[in-house]
Amino acid sequence: MPDGSKDAVVTIKEDYLKGLSLGNHKLTFLFKNDKSDADLMGYIEFYISAATYTVTFISDGEIYSQVSDVIPGTYVSMPAAPQKSGYIFLGWSTQADGNELDFTESTKVNGDMTVYAKWELKSPDVNDNTGSGT
Repeated sequence: MPDGSKDAVVTIKEDYLKGLSLGNHKLTFLFKNDKSDADLMGYIEFYISAATYTVTFISDGEIYSQVSDVIPGTYVSMPAAPQKSGYIFLGWSTQADGNELDFTESTKVNGDMTVYAKWELKSPDVNDNTGSGT
């Protein structure tokens, strides 16, 4: 830069960025020069991307399903309920040893998550003499 020149500082208000969609953007600005009639125009090109997360569904210690590229603050489509012979699927928990069914289709994802299938043993059918519980 020539002697006596200064670096320009451009401040972009956070509210402006909140309104932008993901993808490429070009912001054009005009520097007014109070000491001459020579105004300067410039631009900044930038890309807005969102960090994405993965939700891993575990059933019986194995990966049952994974949903990738989840945008923070959004929801995931739940996989079909897993099947386990002799058990009823109750739902998903964020704790491997937890009993709360705290992960549902209305849970916002704000980081990588692992959720665990929770099961209840089927009661034996009183009309079933085999004891199989079906």
